[in-house]
Amino acid sequence: MARTRSEPWKTFATWLVAQRGLTSASVSTYLTQVRRMLAHAPLTSEGLAEWVATLPAHHRSPHRTAWRCYVAWSASVGEEVPDLVVSEPAVDVPDDVVAAVALLVSASHLKPRDLAGMTWGMRVHSEAKEHAFPDRMFFTAPAGVTADYALLLREPLAVVTRWAYGDDAPSVSAPLLPRSPGDVVPMAPTTVQRLLREHRRAAA
Repeated sequence: MARTRSEPWKTFATWLVAQRGLTSASVSTYLTQVRRMLAHAPLTSEGLAEWVATLPAHHRSPHRTAWRCYVAWSASVGEEVPDLVVSEPAVDVPDDVVAAVALLVSASHLKPRDLAGMTWGMRVHSEAKEHAFPDRMFFTAPAGVTADYALLLREPLAVVTRWAYGDDAPSVSAPLLPRSPGDVVPMAPTTVQRLLREHRRAAA
């Protein structure tokens, strides 16, 4: 990717609001972080991860999150951008949470990567819709999904949310499925797939 290429920042900003539910202040921060990475980091998966690792600890996770949003947006417009290679910490996800994730994926017909990329900012509040489907919660469909909405079962989502955030209400930028309780970084799609494979084997 040429660093001198004019980036469609306005389109990316619009996507961040629509797909990630970010405020204008958060959008501005994400744009700054992505621009900084494009300007200074080697544009390979390993190079990006190594560059982020040189930042102060409290800046690393926000830069990773902003870059992953940039990767997801780029994919939605048909462009390929290297993702960060970061070893995900081992997390002991309880069996009931994994079972709930399996239900969310199967009932919504979403792919694990779609669920992993969703945030609470994508929630759609509509009394009419929820009255028609009382056992579901409506979310804006992730990029690449042909439907307008993703309908997630309330009970399994509640199980996941209690594990992820306890009694706290998740923020609009919080992932539906964080990599660990209280984390702002979503669980990697490969980790979700691994957990679901293990769940299917255990149930067989």
